[in-house]
Amino acid sequence: MTRTPIHIRDFVTALPLANIMPPEMRILFREFISEDESRIHLGKDEYLSAFENWYAQREATFKAWADYSESSDDRLRHLSLNPRIARKVKLIPERASILDIGCGIGDAVIPFLKNGQTYVGLDQSRYCLSRLKAKYGLPNLSLGETKPSDIKFTLFGALPTTLPFLQSHCFDEILCNMTLPSVKDVQKSIDSIFSLLKPEGNFFISTFNADKANPSTLQKQLRNSSLVYHPTSLIYHKLKEYSSKVRIEDNGGTFKIFEGTAR
Repeated sequence: MTRTPIHIRDFVTALPLANIMPPEMRILFREFISEDESRIHLGKDEYLSAFENWYAQREATFKAWADYSESSDDRLRHLSLNPRIARKVKLIPERASILDIGCGIGDAVIPFLKNGQTYVGLDQSRYCLSRLKAKYGLPNLSLGETKPSDIKFTLFGALPTTLPFLQSHCFDEILCNMTLPSVKDVQKSIDSIFSLLKPEGNFFISTFNADKANPSTLQKQLRNSSLVYHPTSLIYHKLKEYSSKVRIEDNGGTFKIFEGTAR
């Protein structure tokens, strides 16, 4: 009996990869293999080389974003969005558990946290997580590691489905700032957010104002041509499935904020 060879793209389900690549890279590898089915025709070495190039370009994009977000060029974020996020974080109660999806390098949220709060920062860039750790000292856990005694830490993960939590509905507050433009399936991403938010928990989501923003200008500024501009109405109607009262706020003309409480 002749067996069909297992292609490298099937290793993620056919073989344990613990000794081949770290858990974070396995998550990215799953995304890579699902992104372009034409890669199935590549040989093993070519496939792994294509993955390395794909990952390097991805991290270069995140580095460019991190550099831009810290620079004086990102005036709208510094003058409009970040102060609004800070006001939100300052209002979160002392003992609340907070999930920050797309935490990036942490500047918008971490400086305003309270001592008694539990904070988990989640991001899909290993570069940004390492930069956050260097800047704020929060430990970065690899997937599968035991939760540290420190109640503020970061994890690798991404919307819509690569969220590294076994327990559902476990956070009092979920922040998701400028992460939706990085996902194609915004509806599944919102489903994932609410799978982790407690009933009566609060959400705060910021994204580009697709009704007013100029996509080509923003893509050039952020050096990221893969950004997705989801219509405000699409996000609003999806959020209404989980919240009876969703507040929409215009922020600086470029950003849109959705805020509310889960049922």
